[in-house]
Amino acid sequence: MFSSACALFSPGLDREKEITAFLGKACLSAEGQSRIHFRQNRHLVRFESVHLSETAQWFVGMEIPGRGQEVVQANYSQEIEDGQPHIMGRFYQRLLNEAERDSNPQVKVWLDEFVDLLIFIPRLIDSISGENEEFGELICDDKVCQLADRKFYYQITRHGIELITPSSRPGLNLSFALSELHESGEWFVRMRFRLNLAGRVGPEAHPAELYLFLTECKDNRIKGIN
Repeated sequence: MFSSACALFSPGLDREKEITAFLGKACLSAEGQSRIHFRQNRHLVRFESVHLSETAQWFVGMEIPGRGQEVVQANYSQEIEDGQPHIMGRFYQRLLNEAERDSNPQVKVWLDEFVDLLIFIPRLIDSISGENEEFGELICDDKVCQLADRKFYYQITRHGIELITPSSRPGLNLSFALSELHESGEWFVRMRFRLNLAGRVGPEAHPAELYLFLTECKDNRIKGIN
């Protein structure tokens, strides 16, 4: 796996091509296992996802024990219809209700910030693939990138790539990581979305996380990317 990841990068690549080589292997139409963590709630469930760049939507269906399949729908267009939320679905609605009932106002902040990350990543993927021009052009310089009004930092890791996007709220940032290339070399097996809190350790440092462990990629967009 390490040699395959290294093959994506060479000193001659400019910054935009470097990050495109990695993020071009993020498979948003897939199936496998997911681990969802929001504060004390943890779920390990099967998932199946569908990425529709033409309508700027990302659907993630999860098999929730005792509840059957529930779908989280991310509407990530910058011009969604009036009154339509960016995130929809019964699973998300339960998390939202819990956050709004909590006596700690930071809980709702954490959920809102995490939703922003779930919206930003499909926008970034569409932008670098040329699937949707509404999200603007990615500009990078010395491992700092800008897409429209969103800035993020990235680092090439031993197993893939990690993005860190700062928040306007102090002591908080968001990260997205891809790791472990599939044996085909075409897509990453692991995706991780995470909210990070400064000054905390252990599980309290990451009150919101979504891991996707892919067993199959169904995204034809990435086939043939080297």
